[in-house]
Amino acid sequence: MKNPHGITIQKKAGTRYVPIINLLKGFSIFTIVLMHLVQMTPKMPHIISSLASIGGTGVHVFFLCSGIGLYMSHLNKPLTFIGFIKKRFLKIYIPYAIIVLISACLPWMYTGKDRILAVFSHLFLFKMFFSQYENSFGIQFWFISTIIQLYFLFIPITHIKKQLKNNLLFFLLFLFISIFWWVYCYFIGKSNVRIYNSFCLQYIWEFALGFIIGEYLYNGKKFF
Repeated sequence: MKNPHGITIQKKAGTRYVPIINLLKGFSIFTIVLMHLVQMTPKMPHIISSLASIGGTGVHVFFLCSGIGLYMSHLNKPLTFIGFIKKRFLKIYIPYAIIVLISACLPWMYTGKDRILAVFSHLFLFKMFFSQYENSFGIQFWFISTIIQLYFLFIPITHIKKQLKNNLLFFLLFLFISIFWWVYCYFIGKSNVRIYNSFCLQYIWEFALGFIIGEYLYNGKKFF
């Protein structure tokens, strides 16, 4: 069916989802992978390298779509903090941990002398706070750190949205938080450090914007 704004919404296993969100997520993942492949390929024509850089936008689209999908699911079936983290743990953390353990068995995946500690930094989720481990076993794992941080904030953010009862104030609050973080990182000279420029506050405004769009798609409300 379509909501009052012409966006197709389907029912699946007792819930609602928007097919185009899955399409956008797939597009984001494809462009990100393509960008990294091009970056690792030597002597790539400049025009191809420039076009591949669009993959950077895929990160932002993915965080936005994550906010949309998670909030629509929450509207359909609210979970407690523990229930939500448990569900994400089974879906995200366990496959991630398995990949890290497999990578740790491959000698070329990590050249440092503290391999065991590097593995623990992934399994116990503290790599996201230490630069020496953030890129261990693959630079792409920075994304897992960020999305897990946002998962821990998801239920508190839903409570904030419920208390504010105003989408504009809700959006401006998280936009301000992100701007504050950007300015803070700039002034302390950490803008180019991965654990800073990929921290969840960097992207929390678009994650929160996804809540508003998710609500908009779920029941046809206007944005503001």
